[in-house]
Amino acid sequence: MKWWITTLSLFVLLVLLERIFPVRGQVNEAFWPVESYFISLRGWIDSIGKCVINSHGVKSQRLQVSQASKVESGRILVKGKGRKGDLVVNKDGWIVGKVEKSWDNWVLVDTPLSDNFRMEVSVIKNNIQVVGKLIGGDPPLVKIPEDLNVKGGLVFISESEELGGYMRRMGRGEVGKIISRKGDFWMMKPTSKYEGLVILEK
Repeated sequence: MKWWITTLSLFVLLVLLERIFPVRGQVNEAFWPVESYFISLRGWIDSIGKCVINSHGVKSQRLQVSQASKVESGRILVKGKGRKGDLVVNKDGWIVGKVEKSWDNWVLVDTPLSDNFRMEVSVIKNNIQVVGKLIGGDPPLVKIPEDLNVKGGLVFISESEELGGYMRRMGRGEVGKIISRKGDFWMMKPTSKYEGLVILEK
């Protein structure tokens, strides 16, 4: 019983230290596994949901799993606060989408299955990384300039995207997996699940 009290105390202490003495995101990176653990527990959502981690202008807010619901055209409705362009990720650090609209305590999120979704990405296969552009739709399409076979490659948010560098430094930011070719594009299957959602505010 005491272990979670100790862990929570350490978590709060590190968050406070990060806010008072910024260490360029190192505290966040080292403490991501514990942070993810708390995100995944619904019972802790309300109690630590107001905690804010500030690293390079990034804030995170935990959202209840039950508060995400699908909307037509590749969009989801999430209970929480955010602004247009904020990233929404799940407890595993996978990209769920981007905030398109917000009102009161709700945000409308465009996922890669939405025609409005756009993102600069990196496709990684066999330790080779190539830059590309993700165009939302069903299925999402990835355009890369090189004539390479990237089937089976993993798609990550590019570091050139706002908040992209933050996600990649955390070892997170996966968007999907390349499944096959379609003309000049590559079709991608999103890997995100709507569990333990977090809004990364700019």
